[in-house]
Amino acid sequence: MNPDGDTLGSMCAMYSMICNRFKIKADMSIVSNIPYNYKFLPNVDLAQRYFDKSLVYDLVISLDVAAIDRVLDSKILFDKAKCRVNIDHHKTNPAFGDYNIIESDSSSCGEVLYNYFKANNWDIDKDSAVCLYTAIMTDTGNFRFENTSSNTLRAAADLVDAGANPNYIYKQCYETKTKNFVLFQNYR
Repeated sequence: MNPDGDTLGSMCAMYSMICNRFKIKADMSIVSNIPYNYKFLPNVDLAQRYFDKSLVYDLVISLDVAAIDRVLDSKILFDKAKCRVNIDHHKTNPAFGDYNIIESDSSSCGEVLYNYFKANNWDIDKDSAVCLYTAIMTDTGNFRFENTSSNTLRAAADLVDAGANPNYIYKQCYETKTKNFVLFQNYR
């Protein structure tokens, strides 16, 4: 619920990697509206808020979810899946998947995914780089929070080399406002 830049960036990066690497169909499920400032993320427009609850997936991956009850109605998809994977960075995550990749020392779920992709020698395409950089940047408060490590900065540098544009991503996340928001601010 209430997806942030780490959640959405991680989801879109995983989607891109699955589609590009394995050439298979994947679906993305969200339970809340996508905030306007994240609409620039590659493939985010393919995320579904409403879904067929009778579906049984071979694999469901939970990303940046500290507790499974936070996925609300999507929990049925997770529960019915043949295989459930939980990828996260929160220290409080109780390891609710059949397989769990939880790195509580990582800055973000985006950094956990980056580490996983690199450890398995997966090439990170430009779309995934943009998404992962967004995930890491937003969960580190633009690299100023305590969770920013040298590994975090090395990952960010590698993602820039893979095509992420820090200036563009920063502007989209922090300087993009809807017309209604601007009108409301001027009205006050």
